[in-house]
Amino acid sequence: MNTNNKVVDFDYFYFEGVGFNYDIAKELAVILIDEINIDELKGMHEENERWDSSVGTGGSGSNYVCPSQGAQRATLASHFASYANRKYQSCYLSLYEFTCLKTLLDYLEEDWYPEGNHMEKLQNKKIELLTQVCDEFEKAYVKQNPEYYFTMLLK
Repeated sequence: MNTNNKVVDFDYFYFEGVGFNYDIAKELAVILIDEINIDELKGMHEENERWDSSVGTGGSGSNYVCPSQGAQRATLASHFASYANRKYQSCYLSLYEFTCLKTLLDYLEEDWYPEGNHMEKLQNKKIELLTQVCDEFEKAYVKQNPEYYFTMLLK
């Protein structure tokens, strides 16, 4: 796996009518934390998959392998929370973070609550926000790495 990916800055994403990026980052942190399996954080699941992250590499795009999907989500949630609390002026994301968000989005789209369930509205809000963030990431990433455009076309 590539150990140095291009990154984009979430601070420059544009969300029309949704709120400031700091507010969106706060919501993303909550969504990610809400969707963590606590047993994964405790190391109770044996996983043979890689859960990559570039969080904490200072925007270099370098690779850090998280021990589980839950740890990957927790790491990204912490990154968004720090940015939301204005501890960082930038919020660099690589393809690893995009994959984390996209995987969560795909999971939420498949895991529907029955119509009328009180959780359905919350689920729809999560899906809507994650969709907007993933779309903005793709637009920004194509500018950084034009080759990525072909990846988008092959979807």
